[in-house]
Amino acid sequence: MTSSLRTSLAALGAAAAVCLLTACPRGRTAPPDPVPQPSAFTLPAGQREKIHVEEASLAPFCRTVEATGTVEFDSDRATQVLAPFSGPVSRILVPLGALVRRGQPLATTVSPDFAAAVSAYRKAAATASNTRRIADLDAQLFANDAIARREMEQAETDAVSAEAGRDAALQQLRSLGVGDKAIEALRRERAVTAPQGVIRSPLAGAVVERLITPGQLLQGGVTPCFTVADMSTVWVMASIFEGDLASVAVGDPADVTSPTSPEALPGTVGNISA
Repeated sequence: MTSSLRTSLAALGAAAAVCLLTACPRGRTAPPDPVPQPSAFTLPAGQREKIHVEEASLAPFCRTVEATGTVEFDSDRATQVLAPFSGPVSRILVPLGALVRRGQPLATTVSPDFAAAVSAYRKAAATASNTRRIADLDAQLFANDAIARREMEQAETDAVSAEAGRDAALQQLRSLGVGDKAIEALRRERAVTAPQGVIRSPLAGAVVERLITPGQLLQGGVTPCFTVADMSTVWVMASIFEGDLASVAVGDPADVTSPTSPEALPGTVGNISA
């Protein structure tokens, strides 16, 4: 019994000794990682051309703010074309988006205003001619002491007033688009056919809006017909978030990108408003 117990204790002690030998000894650490050794290498000539070495220096930091926007024409270089006379539209001469020059015809109309303007000019021209003839006769009579000065001066006043009325009627014809040949024929008291009314562009630019159609009845000085804008300078209306407003100031450079443009278009912040 005693011999068996000693044999068991000896076996247990041997097993404990084996466990202690296989455990990590106290006070030892893991070996350090090997230090990497530098090695030389050579870049091909094509890669060396793309490497640039510059000296590090301080530079101001500019935050980039991205925003979406829409392109609009400059309202200071755009105008709405009103019908200068009344009547139905007979023909549209330019399509939407067309580039036009100043004075180029945009549409034509058949207007009764021409007949009234021609009649008014004929009456004014006849009155001016008659009153001038009377004023010249009164001036001769006054020179021969045949009439009083007051009568001579009144005749001259009437002649000047009638000539001013004739010039106003002539200007009305020009505003309606009557050409020089037709006006010369009226001065020579020849018969003229009433020309078509022509709506002309007041400035050079692009037709960005068309508001009339053939057959539409226009009211002179009231009906808007076209919108013409100079597209050499346009505005980009960008929507900036409130948190980015502190990073945007008037005069800052801006780049405008679009899927239709391969390159960014440079611009400048010109106004900031709600």
